[in-house]
Amino acid sequence: MDIFVTHVGKRLRYFRKNLRMTQEELSVGICNRSYVSQIEKGNVIPSPEILDQLAKRLQTDLKELWTESESPIGFSEVEIQNALRHVVNRLEANDIEISRKWIFKLKGQQLRTEDQCIYLWAKAELALHDQRFEEVEELLLESISLARDVDDPVSLVRSLQSLGDYYGMTRQAKKAIPFLSEALQLVNRFEIGGLLRISLLYTSAKMHGSLEEYYSAIELLNQAVQLNDAYGTMYKSTSIYMGLAICHLHLHQHEQAEKYNLLALDVLKLVPDEKLIANTYNNLGILYRVTKCYEKSEEYLLKAIDILQKLDQKHWFNNATNELAHLYRDMGYYQRAKGLCESIIHNCNNSHLLAEINLNYANILTDCEHYEQALYHLEQAMQYFTAERSTQYVVRSYEVLLRISTHSQQPEKIARLSLLHN
Repeated sequence: MDIFVTHVGKRLRYFRKNLRMTQEELSVGICNRSYVSQIEKGNVIPSPEILDQLAKRLQTDLKELWTESESPIGFSEVEIQNALRHVVNRLEANDIEISRKWIFKLKGQQLRTEDQCIYLWAKAELALHDQRFEEVEELLLESISLARDVDDPVSLVRSLQSLGDYYGMTRQAKKAIPFLSEALQLVNRFEIGGLLRISLLYTSAKMHGSLEEYYSAIELLNQAVQLNDAYGTMYKSTSIYMGLAICHLHLHQHEQAEKYNLLALDVLKLVPDEKLIANTYNNLGILYRVTKCYEKSEEYLLKAIDILQKLDQKHWFNNATNELAHLYRDMGYYQRAKGLCESIIHNCNNSHLLAEINLNYANILTDCEHYEQALYHLEQAMQYFTAERSTQYVVRSYEVLLRISTHSQQPEKIARLSLLHN
């Protein structure tokens, strides 16, 4: 008998007996008494949805019904499909740990091509959440290839959207263009709606924002807001409002930027998510720095850093720390700013963020009159930004180069860097 089935049945019976609940009482509104009996005897593997509901009825967490040391041997085809459908729903609800449990249980199963496509997508989503960026691209490209083979437009759109999201998160927006364009064509051709369409609109907006096409991004984000209103949902509402806030900030529409950040925090009161709360605090910190409300900026950035450190979100922690260094530079606290950059510059595995840190550090070193060291870090930043054709950062880089040029003892390097963008 399957050790997984036996274990779940025993745990289910244990919690039911502790509550002095009959099988009939446990099953009401979920399944029938006979099905509960079969689970407890180890004769069936319950579907994910039913197991989730039974756990709630038993006033316990789903994870209490198994341990990760037990792996199933031989899910049926229907049970695999049920499990994967549940994983998709849980990931859409941002319920990472439950999804992780089910993906673990499916490890080593013989999957049909259409199921393998979803399984790989889910693994990529978990890797993206865990910031294991080096695993994501390969998983999604394989998932996309399988979705094409079985002609499954919904799975194909889902994986294309996730790949676009990955490229956006890792600041490779140009690579996202063909994948997100194909996904948008597919949702229109096959009239795919629902949460997947909202997610695609949001991800496409992020791509446009990364390409500094802020009005296009705002249009797509507003479409996502309208779909949520039409469906009566709040799917990705926090992220959508944060996206609108960032776009309006770049367009120097500061009141609108503040409005949407505060709307994001309002949503987070209803649906708490510590990581998103921290990122919203970070965005408010940037906004208040730009508008020279330095005390408020410091307050929000420190709150963001504290949360991100506790969550062990290294990428976003580095990002918020770099923003705090930028604030301290604006406030004239150069040694504080310098120390913050030094604390993160060797601990960053994202090329774009590393270039931002190098640029910020070069600016601070110039303020401290360490011109040759500043030139070294500026060169690191400029090589990345010019290769990526990131206009706003290239302009900022040349402003720093101009400041350094009147003091540097390396005129040849200055001349070479000044021609880098040509």
